[in-house]
Amino acid sequence: MTIYTVLIPPDTRLEALREKDIERIAFIKEGFCWPALFFAVIWMLFRRLWLVVIVYLVLALLLEFVTRQIGGVAPLLGGFLFAVLVALEANGLRRWTMERRGWHFVATVEGSTLADAEQRFFSALSARQTM
Repeated sequence: MTIYTVLIPPDTRLEALREKDIERIAFIKEGFCWPALFFAVIWMLFRRLWLVVIVYLVLALLLEFVTRQIGGVAPLLGGFLFAVLVALEANGLRRWTMERRGWHFVATVEGSTLADAEQRFFSALSARQTM
């Protein structure tokens, strides 16, 4: 099972969700992000993580400079480890950016797929609203 963090848009209350708000609810997977491993900058730009992209590029350039000074396999190993670290933290950085922009954490749900997690969340939400 995969765990998802559920965030709602700014200026939205969970008790009074409208149709357009429901479509904007974000489900962010916890854990490793494969697209961020292979296409880090493109993934960050697609997700509009502007501050994260800038920090990433600065750290990547600094890491490249330091590992070139060391020589040997250090540039290859350093680049690989940095890419894995970014992929491990990518979804957390996405969640952090969204919370910084005013999105609100409302729940964590689990599901074998995103659709399953969405179904569980909305079923629990509708049951809660009918009480």
